[in-house]
Amino acid sequence: MMYPRLLLSKDFLTDDGVIFISINNQEIATLKMIMDEIFGYHNFIGIIDWESKTKCQNTKTAKKQLQNKQEYILVYKKKSQRYEFNLRVVATRKYPDKDDKGNYRLEQIGEMSASGMRARESMVFPINGIMPKEGNQWKIGKSTVDAYINRGDIIVKNGRVFLKIRSIDEDEQTEPFWSFIPKEIGTAESANSELKKLIGDNGFETVKPVNLIKKLIFHSTSDDDIVMDFFAGTSTTAHAVMDLNNEMSSHRVFISIQLPEKCGENSDSKKAGYDYIT
Repeated sequence: MMYPRLLLSKDFLTDDGVIFISINNQEIATLKMIMDEIFGYHNFIGIIDWESKTKCQNTKTAKKQLQNKQEYILVYKKKSQRYEFNLRVVATRKYPDKDDKGNYRLEQIGEMSASGMRARESMVFPINGIMPKEGNQWKIGKSTVDAYINRGDIIVKNGRVFLKIRSIDEDEQTEPFWSFIPKEIGTAESANSELKKLIGDNGFETVKPVNLIKKLIFHSTSDDDIVMDFFAGTSTTAHAVMDLNNEMSSHRVFISIQLPEKCGENSDSKKAGYDYIT
């Protein structure tokens, strides 16, 4: 069931696209082999652990067994090129000083011990006549220092050497895209509660929280990208795209696919009044 859909998904995916596939611990090994065959082992980005449960199973058969708190999300790219995710900015850097070239902040060039494995003779050199203390070396190399000297962005104050750091010199302060997503973003239990508030008793058992999907979409797409979900289910992906567009004033588009699936006669979905999931 999975193989032909994943094979087709590679054709739909753009060359700079990425695919996320959610799976439990019982099928993760099989899925990894399928994905390595279709997308190539070299296009494997990693596995995300999502803390999907907070409540243990206390049934007689499960109580004393190893209980899983997490589900897994395999991540693959289409092409063998470096894939960079979007990151959330957590702090804005400030440049309080100003000269004829613009704003900057001063940062003293640090020193470190010149002994041990990290010792480098090339890191001991004069900067505008200032040497590091005896037994120390600079934390930055001569080529970096020369670049600042050439543009006039090194100054000496009270025997200490400072760089004029400008916005072009550094990235924004961001939060990493961790391969572990904790329960705070939402669990399977909280996702079921969310859905029940929207449509009442429904019979769906494997619901993902909107915030989880929204996080994946944020990290992996741009403002005008297309997001495809070919196991649409409760349309969590569509919900997440609309939420993210609203938050970011973006124009992401979603395509949701769900083949008609007949509900079993004794299923919760049937009891809730649904004949098909479409």
